[in-house]
This record gives sequence, C-alpha cells and structure tokens, in this order.
Amino acid sequence: MKIFIISLKNNPERRISIDKQLKDCNLNYSFFDAIDGRKIHHSLFDKYNEKKSILRNRRPLSGGEKGCYASHYLLWEKCIDINEPIVILEDDCHIKVNFEDALSKVSKVINTYNFIRLQEPKKGTKHKVASFDQFSLNYFTKYPYGTMGYVISPVMAQKLIIASKEFIEPVDVMFSHFWEHKQAMYGLSPHCIQDSAMAEHSNLEEGRESLGQNNNLLLKISRFSYKISNFIAKHKFNFKMLLRLLK
Repeated sequence: MKIFIISLKNNPERRISIDKQLKDCNLNYSFFDAIDGRKIHHSLFDKYNEKKSILRNRRPLSGGEKGCYASHYLLWEKCIDINEPIVILEDDCHIKVNFEDALSKVSKVINTYNFIRLQEPKKGTKHKVASFDQFSLNYFTKYPYGTMGYVISPVMAQKLIIASKEFIEPVDVMFSHFWEHKQAMYGLSPHCIQDSAMAEHSNLEEGRESLGQNNNLLLKISRFSYKISNFIAKHKFNFKMLLRLLK
C-alpha cells in the first residue's frame, strides 16, 4: 500500500523526523503538501458552514482545522482515483517498531473492513472482532479523536467524501460520527504509531476562536436537540453492528 504523509512545506523539522523513522522500512511513502488554512483560502473551504459549526462546536473552525480537513479530503480523492487502499499519516506521529509488520497484516484485510485506525485509541470504547498473529482488530462503539494515522479503502474514501458535503466539525470529529457516514470504525491493537513530542503543539490550534458561553436560548435548544438525535443514532448503529458481529 502507498503511504502518504500530510506535511506542511514550511515545517521541515517534522518532515526530517518522520523521514528518518521510515527510512529503514521497506515501504513506499511520499509527502503530501498540506493545505495551510491559516495562510491561504482553498476552494474546498467553500464547503465550510460556519453557522452549523458554531451550533455543533460552540465555535467556528480555525484556519488550521479547515486546512487539515481539506488535506485529508484530497487524499481520499487520491484513494478513489488510484482505486486501491492507502495509508494516511500526519507528520507529527512517532512510528513504532511494529509498523511494517502491522501494515503487512492490515493490507490483507483492509478491503473487508474499509477503515483501520493505526494510532493509540486513548479514550475510545472498543470490542475485539478479529485477530491475526500478534495483532487484533477492534470495533469502536465510541471512536476516539485523532487522524494521525489510518488505512482506508476506496469504499471508505467515497463514504467520507459523501459525508463531507459540508465542513462542519474538525475532521476527526466527523470520523467519530460513524452513524452519519455509515462506516464501522476499526482499530489495530497493539497500535503501531503514537503521538510524538512534536504533537504537543498543534498547528490546528493557532487562530482558534472561542465564543465563550453563548446565552442564546434558541441556539442552546438546537444544540441539545442535535446531541439527543446523535445519541439515539449512535446507539442504533452500535446495536445493529454488535448483533451482526455476534452472529
């Protein structure tokens, strides 16, 4: 599988770091120039719906968040264009020693599961669904945040494109709403990438605007209604998935 590393041109330190980590692996990887939403307006930003963003997130997306979303979106399009699964990494990740072996195993099952998370799950809630050698595959009933590393099939890429008719949440939050994009989310254990020291400062946070406590009653009611509908939809999806997995 081809590996694409999302990286800003003007941040060579991160490129050097991940390049050093991957040099010894017998893998095909290339850098993908990230969209810097803090400095430019990309045509994909026309998908951004600020009103819905404030409704759902209590704040607008920052330029960095819009750029991150657009960068991942362009790679989903690449996945569809070449019609084969790809690995997407962000340049602030730390590659673990089991990375090459993990990708070898994932490449054999990705077209069955369509999406496999490679980074540590942190706060996610998961259920084991399969195992191969020293690795296991887990279904997330609560998907953890983060888009640092994952493998997608063209089927999943198409679902993400359809779900991104509007940019509303940060891209990792959109991932976590699996009941909306209709794709079960899986993760590899043990994980093969994790946060690096460089991940402590995120470009996404620059220019992030907080609206504080919004006392608009209508907005509060709309937000509460959205949360309730999400809660119901998520549990319906999980119930159906767990029934299928138990068969």
